[in-house]
Amino acid sequence: MKSKHLYLVLQILLLSAISVHSQNQYFINVNQPLSLTANAGQNTSIAIGTGTQIGGSPSAANGYGGYLYSWDPITGLNDPSLSNPIASPVVTTTYTLHVTDSHGCAAESQVTITTYVDIDELTDFDFIKIYPNPTENILVFNFISFSGLVDIEIYDVLGCQLSIEHYKALQGDQRIIDIGNFANGIYMVLLRSDQCTEKKMILKH
Repeated sequence: MKSKHLYLVLQILLLSAISVHSQNQYFINVNQPLSLTANAGQNTSIAIGTGTQIGGSPSAANGYGGYLYSWDPITGLNDPSLSNPIASPVVTTTYTLHVTDSHGCAAESQVTITTYVDIDELTDFDFIKIYPNPTENILVFNFISFSGLVDIEIYDVLGCQLSIEHYKALQGDQRIIDIGNFANGIYMVLLRSDQCTEKKMILKH
């Protein structure tokens, strides 16, 4: 009889132990980083012909590290794969930064570079003469000591490109461009070649 009673006591203790064990909770900590963020930097303004560094400090944060950078458009950038490239646009441009981390997570951010004509920096060309200045309708380009391919670009004071012409010049050549349809005001002529880039202010009245 005692052995039967002892057996019942052992059964009760075993069931109690199983019940307590089944109520235990187990926790697993998973260390997950904060969401990936991109920072293209602050909007800014630059004079045409100059440049500025874009991107944040830093340009990417959080995520899993191992960041890859890509900017678009690539126009005016010294290297679109850098976190902080130099931007030298000749027209107002909004750049988008795309960031990808080592796990394939992605983020993006935008920055706008506004361009303008810096009249104080405009100087006479040493290899070409432009006249008349001021002018009412035409500009004459006299290539005094230049030969080669050249882009003749004209911008308004807000940095908007109004015209572009690709020209193969020979020393002593003259090229006439009609700006009679432009509104009266100040404009900038930008000459680009493999040899140099020059800019000059003109006045239409």
